[in-house]
Amino acid sequence: MSAVRIWIVLALAAACVMSAGCATPGSKKPGDVYVSLTPGGKILFLEQLVSPETFARQLKRRGFRSGTVVNISIRPGAPRSAAQRVYAVLAKHGYRNVLFKAPQRAVVVPGPAP
Repeated sequence: MSAVRIWIVLALAAACVMSAGCATPGSKKPGDVYVSLTPGGKILFLEQLVSPETFARQLKRRGFRSGTVVNISIRPGAPRSAAQRVYAVLAKHGYRNVLFKAPQRAVVVPGPAP
């Protein structure tokens, strides 16, 4: 094998190794909690609908510490008051690292023609 071919193979191998180490921007972190808030104000946690109070108790029972990041995906139709209630209950139990994520939607604003 010629020296040029060896360098090409090594460069391709290095590129593969470097690209495999990158994480996607939306990847989940181990140790974080991921749940959904339904339109009825319940939380979908481990395939069960539970109240915010039950959810907070289950987090403690399962050993999640107060520094745990709780990611809550807000489903369409869930009222803002339900999200506020969930945060209040979680904060009361010591979980203050709460991230609410709503589905993204495009908004078109008409403007002047170019």
